Parts: sequence; structure tokens; C-alpha cells
Amino acid sequence: MKIKTIMCLIIINILISNFLLCNNDKPIKEDATFDIKNKKLKNELNLLKQEFESEKIKIKKTYEREIEDLKQKRQNELNKLRKEFKKKRDMLVKKNNGNNKIKKSNKNNQKPIIKSK
Repeated sequence: MKIKTIMCLIIINILISNFLLCNNDKPIKEDATFDIKNKKLKNELNLLKQEFESEKIKIKKTYEREIEDLKQKRQNELNKLRKEFKKKRDMLVKKNNGNNKIKKSNKNNQKPIIKSK
């Protein structure tokens, strides 16, 4: 009986903590904060919200550009590395087995096949 009670408490605890952790990203609605009767204050708050949103978008775009630049740089470096290792591989094959050539397979999971002439 004690085990059932403990299990129920654990399940309830998990459900409550899950509910509390998942509901913290709700956007703030304009009318949800306060019912503001002062039109000047309301307009200023709306302008402030718009300014915040525009700055937020500007920051996101800046970081998106930086991320794209970094991705491009990474891709360029990987391509350069592939070319270098291909040259090294070809030199090793030529050095060890001058008559052998490496034939690339059509399947992605298979290693290159070395064929003799």
C-alpha cells in the first residue's frame, strides 16, 4: 500500500513539474498585462514593444548572417581538407602499389576498392 502511495506521489510530482517547466514561454499579449486607460501611456508602451521587436529581429538577423558565414567557412575548410587527404592518399597508393588505382564505389557505405591492372 505504501508503494502505491509513493508511486502516485511521484507521478503527480512529475506531471506538475512538467506542466510548470513547459509553460514558461508564453508570449505576453497586449491586453493581458493591464487595462491601461491613459492613452498616452498606452501609445508609449506600444511604441516600446515595437522597438523591442524590431531590435530583437535585428539581433536575430545579425547572428543568422554570422552563422551562415561560419557554416560557409567550415564547408570551405572541409573541402580543402578533403583535397589534401585525397592527394596524400593518392601519393601513398602510388608509393606502395604503383600499378593499383582506387576505384570509388557507387554506394556511400562501402570503402573504395583497389583494383590491379
